[in-house]
Amino acid sequence: MKRRLLFRLASSDRLETVAIKVAPVRRAAYEAARQYVAGTEQADAVAVATSLASEDLDASIDLFGENTRSQLTADHEAQRFVQLAAALATVPRTPFLSIDLSHIGLDIDPRRCADRLRGIGERLSAGARLQVGAEDAARTNAVHDVVLRCARDGLPVECTLQANLRRSPQDARRLVAGGVSIRLVKGAYVEAREVAHPWGPATDEAYVGLSALLGELGADYALATHDDGVRARALRDRGTRRVEMLLGVRSDDARRLRSLGHEVRVYVPYGERWFRYWARRVAEGQGA
Repeated sequence: MKRRLLFRLASSDRLETVAIKVAPVRRAAYEAARQYVAGTEQADAVAVATSLASEDLDASIDLFGENTRSQLTADHEAQRFVQLAAALATVPRTPFLSIDLSHIGLDIDPRRCADRLRGIGERLSAGARLQVGAEDAARTNAVHDVVLRCARDGLPVECTLQANLRRSPQDARRLVAGGVSIRLVKGAYVEAREVAHPWGPATDEAYVGLSALLGELGADYALATHDDGVRARALRDRGTRRVEMLLGVRSDDARRLRSLGHEVRVYVPYGERWFRYWARRVAEGQGA
């Protein structure tokens, strides 16, 4: 119940609107959010990614946004990602570009969303990837359809797979068969019990099991979790592996894992819509 309540508050449009409009609240929240957020401008994210590269750490850069409701807005946001893709060419160690498909119109028209994703991918430098984020379970089919369509067209696309979703073993097989690399997370959303494992041991076991399955399938996959115990189990007997972490969360772990030979990539988000992301980080920090 605590996790559900905290995440409901963190995803509240009303809470975000009120907090952003009240100047003292906004200033205090943004000061706290800076631990997890590169800044509000593209240049802020490029600077953070460049700094990470100096420590042999990779980056995946994302522009905040989700739930776009108009084609005009989706086109505008896609152009911002096109500009970001071009800017990443100036950053050492070839950052990935992270994106939520609902940001570029998935809910309006999946085909036009796929076209926008192709346009963004065409501006990426060699070696970069489009790292498609996880969204709520109701969008999973649409997200995977777009990802697989773009993979068939030769785009370097990576899909985020949520271990807590009961459907994920089947999805893993489908995505890997389609030539898609995987970013494995525990799960970013509070879902109904019939579609998702309970948070805690059941999700932990699902995560370790999915990691083993991806290994058996010969997948190119990254482990994206800050749970040391679960990550250690998933890494056991698998040599070095791609590991993903969040900006501002256990930075010492990132450096330690890099020193052990793992490829470590840090999620670097930026943009004006930072409040909801920060609120989710706070919720997780309180045991959510």
